[in-house]
Amino acid sequence: MILASTLSAAHLAFFAAATLILAAMHGFVWRRLCHDPKWPQAWSKPLAITFCLAALGILPALSLWHSLPSPYGSFLQIAVSTWLGLLFITFVIFILRDLIRLPLRLMRPPPHDPARRLFLERSGAGAAAALSLGSCSVAATQALGDWRITEVKLKPEVLGPAAEGLRLVQISDLHIGPLLGRAWAAELVERANSLKPDLICITGDMVDGSVEELRQEVAPLAGLQAPHGVFLCLGNHDHYSGAEEWIAHWQSLGFRVLRNQSFQIDLPHGRLRLAGLDDESSKPDVTATFAEAANSEPCLILAHQPRAIHRLQERRGLVLSGHTHAGQIWPFGYVVLLVQPYLEGLHEHKSGLWIHVSPGTGFWGPPLRLGTRCEITLIHA
Repeated sequence: MILASTLSAAHLAFFAAATLILAAMHGFVWRRLCHDPKWPQAWSKPLAITFCLAALGILPALSLWHSLPSPYGSFLQIAVSTWLGLLFITFVIFILRDLIRLPLRLMRPPPHDPARRLFLERSGAGAAAALSLGSCSVAATQALGDWRITEVKLKPEVLGPAAEGLRLVQISDLHIGPLLGRAWAAELVERANSLKPDLICITGDMVDGSVEELRQEVAPLAGLQAPHGVFLCLGNHDHYSGAEEWIAHWQSLGFRVLRNQSFQIDLPHGRLRLAGLDDESSKPDVTATFAEAANSEPCLILAHQPRAIHRLQERRGLVLSGHTHAGQIWPFGYVVLLVQPYLEGLHEHKSGLWIHVSPGTGFWGPPLRLGTRCEITLIHA
C-alpha cells in the first residue's frame, strides 16, 4: 500500500507539473498570437476557447489513446503530438522575437499612434505564425523524408586489429507505432541491407506499443541481414512496451538481445567482444556484463542512453548509443544536454573509450524534426 500510494503521489505530482508547464506555454502563445494583436472578437474568442481546451485536454488525451480502438487511438496520439510540436516551435519563435524586440524597444520606443502600433503588433504576430507553420512544414519533411546515411571512420586502435575492415550499421530509436509502421520498416530494411553491413547493431527504443498491437508492423525487420548477425539492446520505451514479450519476439525474428551480457564474435582478423547493457532506467549490471572481459580488452558496447558511459570508465572500445534524437526539435537539444553527456556523433570520452550517439532512425511524439535528421549510420573500423 505504501509503495502504491508513493507511486500515485509521484504520478500525480508529475501530471500536475506537466499540466502547469503546458498551461503556461499555451497561455504565452495565446497572449502573443491572439491577445496582444487584438484580433476581432469573431476570431479571438474561438482561438481563446481552442487554446484553453488544448491546455487542459492534452495530457488526458495522451493517457486515453491506448484505450481507444484502432485507428481512433492512433489518430488521437498523432493529432495531439503534432499540436504539441507546433506549440513548442511557436513558443520558441515568440521567445526569440521578444528577445530581439526588447533591445530595439529600449533604443526606439513604440509609436504613439494606436493604429500604427496595432498594425505592427498584428504584422509581427502574423509573421511569427507564418514562420511557425513554415518551420513545421520543413520539420515534417525532415522527419518523414528519406534517411541521412552518415559514414563514420574509426581509428584502428578503437576496436583493435580484430575489427579491421568491419562494416557496422547502427540504427536506433525506430519507435515503430502509431505513425511509423510496416511500410516504413520495410523501406528501412532495404536501405540498411543496401549498405552491405557485416554487423547490424540496434541501440534501443524499437517500438511504442505491445507485441499484440505491432506484430505485423515490425515483421519486415526480420529481413535485416548481416553475416555476423543483428544485435540489439533495450531502451526505456522497450521497457514501457513490455520488455519480456518483446525480447521473445525479437529472438523469434533472429535477433540477439543483449541484456547485461557480453561474448566474443569471430571476425576474419580475430575475435571482438560485443556487449549490451540494459537501459539506464533498469540499472544495468556492468560487473555481470564484463565478468569475463579484461579491462584492457577493446569492446563494442551497446547502451541506449549516452549517460551509460559513466558506468564504463574502466573499459576500452566503442559505445553505441541513441536516445537523444539530437533534440529532435531545435533548441530542445540544449535541454537534453542537461541530462546526457553527448547529443549526437562520435566523441572520445577518455583515452581508449569512444562513443557514437545516433540522432535516431525514427522519431518520437510529433512527426517533426527541426535542425535534425533521421539517420542510418555506417561505421567503418
